[in-house]
Amino acid sequence: MAKLKKPTVKNPQLVEALAELKEHSTQGAVKNLMEALKGAQLIAPVIIDNMPEDLDLSDGKQFQTNAKFTMLQQKDGSRYFPAFTDWLEVLKWRNDPEINTVVMTVEQYANLMQRSGEASGIVINPSEQGYLIDRPHLAQLTGLTLPPAASEYRNEPLPEPTLNPKVAFADASTLSNPQLVGAIAAFRKKSTQETELPMIDALFRSQVIAPVQLINAEQDLNMADGEKHQTQIKFVMVLLSESGIKNLQNNDKKFFPAFTDMEELNRWQNPPEYRTMIIPFLQYAAMFQQNGDAEGIVVNPFREGESVAMPKANVIDLAKRFVHYQRQQQQNRVQLFDLKDKPIDLMKELSAHFEEVPEVHAAYMTGMRVGNKESVMLVLDCDQVEDTKSLFQPAAQIVNRHTNGNPPGIITTQHDMSKSILERTKPFYQE
Repeated sequence: MAKLKKPTVKNPQLVEALAELKEHSTQGAVKNLMEALKGAQLIAPVIIDNMPEDLDLSDGKQFQTNAKFTMLQQKDGSRYFPAFTDWLEVLKWRNDPEINTVVMTVEQYANLMQRSGEASGIVINPSEQGYLIDRPHLAQLTGLTLPPAASEYRNEPLPEPTLNPKVAFADASTLSNPQLVGAIAAFRKKSTQETELPMIDALFRSQVIAPVQLINAEQDLNMADGEKHQTQIKFVMVLLSESGIKNLQNNDKKFFPAFTDMEELNRWQNPPEYRTMIIPFLQYAAMFQQNGDAEGIVVNPFREGESVAMPKANVIDLAKRFVHYQRQQQQNRVQLFDLKDKPIDLMKELSAHFEEVPEVHAAYMTGMRVGNKESVMLVLDCDQVEDTKSLFQPAAQIVNRHTNGNPPGIITTQHDMSKSILERTKPFYQE
């Protein structure tokens, strides 16, 4: 089998930054390492099964293949992509001169993690002590939005499907999903990470139409408050094959159809008898936990060339990732509250600090809760400055000493959130 050429990349700035961090674990050393990583060319070991023996990549020739990227598992079960600064570090890790490798940037590693939740980050030069960079720091470094790693959400259960008949059996002709339809069209036009992620997000935030058959149901399901009807709901399924969508037959692969609106459902020619039901896509996905027959979900199956089919395992994985993300958002949601007991010592220390900062003309304070941690939110009436970090950071360090290290929120009076704070709070500092 042919081998890729041995990479000749060197990363002297990164190697120096790693050595500095190993010697002195300071914030400055971490900052230098992050800066060095931005321009680094890193070596990634790969497994390539279908590379021909006589591969010739001279004169700009290209060869397309599916490369499997090696991952290393930590003691806690998390997995990381190894990244090496030079060829010698690769050989320290695995003494195999014939190993296949490719050269990657940090952004390209992050792009890999946008599509897959398997890796928790990258580990640089794992043959020695190794330096771990997790997903949040990679996102911060590259400016990309990275979903959580699979190890964070795989064991989380999906919410049990619930049914409110008054909503589920409402008039389906009123349902529309313009955002979802637009996201699907963009993805079908150009299948990239930039179009796939908005489509997945729109799917799990949407409600869709499901065709169902009702067994032992009363003809009129318009129930007054408190009325109950016992019935069995059977979800209609369709066959998805290479030749297209067909009505279900014996021994065929079964898919749940999901329709964005009645126009899409009306494309179904010769359908079985059914009733329409409006259901959140997330609950549709949760049904896989109770129904082992369906192979997956297909969205708008009768729109030729624009339907989207998702296998069961992918749907469950994405649903768990979405639920995990929602819970994180809830935990990280900022809640503001009035301070019953004013932190006088903190206000005095901040006021003395702002006396030395001519850009700040007034400062307001209110309570802030993020998850189960409490701190304060500061609103500064100040001049516009190019570097807000240099303005905010000293004030944040003062607050940290009074809040057991729980970081504050700091905004200016131009921020949308400041309006409600200014309406009910008087400044504790004014020049």
